[in-house]
Amino acid sequence: MGTFDINRNTANVSLLIQQKIKLVKSEDKTLITEVAGVLFNDLTTFNNYTIVSDGEMNIKVLKVKISSKKAFEDLKAVGIIDGGYFDF
Repeated sequence: MGTFDINRNTANVSLLIQQKIKLVKSEDKTLITEVAGVLFNDLTTFNNYTIVSDGEMNIKVLKVKISSKKAFEDLKAVGIIDGGYFDF
């Protein structure tokens, strides 16, 4: 899912989501693994969301992709997921 950073002094909760990415050539979609001697085999992009700011909810909805049916059912059971059904 990601990592949470909880700051009790400022009452903030942040969520960091990292995803692996690959560079590809636009012409033939072949993978680019090296540029000028620098390896690109472990690239990631990230999104950082501040969920709680100054003790108050900062976002209303956060779309996430859940690939585990068990994780989906567990989150739904505790009321984090509102409605819907598992559709990988």
